[in-house]
Amino acid sequence: MVTQSITVNGRNYTIILSEQTTMLVTRLRRLYNASYGDVESFDEISGAISSTINELRKHSINPEPREDDLDGVIQALLKLFEKKDANKS
Repeated sequence: MVTQSITVNGRNYTIILSEQTTMLVTRLRRLYNASYGDVESFDEISGAISSTINELRKHSINPEPREDDLDGVIQALLKLFEKKDANKS
């Protein structure tokens, strides 16, 4: 299993770089993009974003992030996958 360490607010977290994590990050990116373009469906999209983040918290991030670290952890996770995707190109 491949992992990557990140630090948010002085706390260390391990990201599990699995197929499930890749799928969830891809879904999260699509949902974020959809939320900008479809204002009428914002509540539905917002719920899907929350659900996807909760799945990432449970299955892809160790230890489970504290509430005050969550935004930073998700941002670091998205940046990690952006770099990973850029290296594939």
